[in-house]
Amino acid sequence: MRTLLFMFAIGCASHAQPYQEPTPATGGFTAAPAVVEDWVQLGSPVATAPMQQTLVVPPTIGPLHQLMVKGVTGQARIAQILLQYSDQRERTVDVRKVFGPGDGQVIELREPQQVSKVVVFTEPESTGSIVLLGS
Repeated sequence: MRTLLFMFAIGCASHAQPYQEPTPATGGFTAAPAVVEDWVQLGSPVATAPMQQTLVVPPTIGPLHQLMVKGVTGQARIAQILLQYSDQRERTVDVRKVFGPGDGQVIELREPQQVSKVVVFTEPESTGSIVLLGS
């Protein structure tokens, strides 16, 4: 029975989704994104070495329509992003992508929302840094 469970676990692990580079089909880019005049940097670039990074978004930034994750250095392996809105609602976005320098992913927020906090969850193998921008 243990052998059967072990074989099942190995079989499931072999079908796990690997991290992928961002692609235009998923809203990602590997070159300069289209010019958007109102992208605002939400904070300083943050290292992705710890498993979690929290960024408090100043209320002066205003409601956001989009969030952009952009690689700055190394190979940042982003698993998920948790958005906390000013009314305490939360939204989790599965990213599961590797961001090299200049790589990015745009996340649509459906409707303008006042974001109060962004928590970025990374993988242990993550090296490098990212920056978050909003528009």
